[in-house]
Amino acid sequence: MSKLKKAWESFRNSHDIHSTVFPYFSRWQKSHGKVFIYWLGTEQFLYIAELEFLKKMSSKVQGKRWGK
Repeated sequence: MSKLKKAWESFRNSHDIHSTVFPYFSRWQKSHGKVFIYWLGTEQFLYIAELEFLKKMSSKVQGKRWGK
């Protein structure tokens, strides 16, 4: 079975497009946990895959201070 067919079967059965479309995020999440920082060129990004952490952090931020 080809890699593409295996990936399609896995996606069709689980509906997990995140690990199919962005496999490096799945690898990083396994090695660094559900909250980590990554860089794309000179820009850094905070990756959050933990809902409770996101709720807690966003409740502490006022709307006018959110973003850059």
